[in-house]
Amino acid sequence: MGGVAVGPVEGLLRPRGAHTHRGHRLTRAEARRIACDCTLRALLTDRQGRPLSIGRATRTVPAHLRDAVTARDRHCAWPGCTRPPTWCETHHLIHWADGGPTSLDNLALLCGTHHSELHTTGWELRMHHGRPVPVPPQDYRPPPNTRHPHPT
Repeated sequence: MGGVAVGPVEGLLRPRGAHTHRGHRLTRAEARRIACDCTLRALLTDRQGRPLSIGRATRTVPAHLRDAVTARDRHCAWPGCTRPPTWCETHHLIHWADGGPTSLDNLALLCGTHHSELHTTGWELRMHHGRPVPVPPQDYRPPPNTRHPHPT
């Protein structure tokens, strides 16, 4: 993807949507997911659509940095998932649009399934002793154990 435009001014903090350089509308969630590992140019506009700021262009994770993430994580960082690095994408733990750096301590390998799940379920990844660890949303309740239900 070449870029995503966001506007008007208040859209920078809470974008209601975005569009690609070809005019396709994206929801905020779609724009954030796509922007996780791409080159993105945010275009800040006023209410009349006039550019106020072109923002910063951010490159995808360079090969040497992806190699370091791969050496550390070895496979998808989600617990129990062993999908290989070739099936994985690099994920910014602190989204780069929120000021997160493209650095080893802010990146993790996630397979496509877990990457999408992370962006849509409220889960987060945080670094703990140099390793990415999943953190559930505050309102998370584990599913009931149907294999060994509690006696009633």
